[in-house]
Amino acid sequence: MKKLFDFEGRIGRKRFTLIFLATSIIYAILALAFIHLRGTYFASLAGEPLMVFKLICGLVLLPPALIQFSAMAKRLHDFNKSGGYILTGFIPVVQFIIIPVLVLMLISKKGDVIENKYGQINSGL
Repeated sequence: MKKLFDFEGRIGRKRFTLIFLATSIIYAILALAFIHLRGTYFASLAGEPLMVFKLICGLVLLPPALIQFSAMAKRLHDFNKSGGYILTGFIPVVQFIIIPVLVLMLISKKGDVIENKYGQINSGL
């Protein structure tokens, strides 16, 4: 479990795809649940209670996002690239182009078959 949040090591395509799909499903379910809660039970929230609700939502949605970022960094390490490339996804507007292209590349491209500066293959999980 601890290695899911670790940004060191390498993982292969299969593990990355499984982690990314699982966390995406969890993220979507949680997001839809919060949207439903906001629309039905907490529709009258305003001011501070609304901010608390949004904070709780953000804190609950943070772990799946961190797991995805960790998996992306480890997958980039499999190409002998820095995990810092995922930070380009935080650039507004550009993120809608870069992140999908990056994820498709990480799923489809084969990594280094030999040990690189980030370790042996599948050393991240």
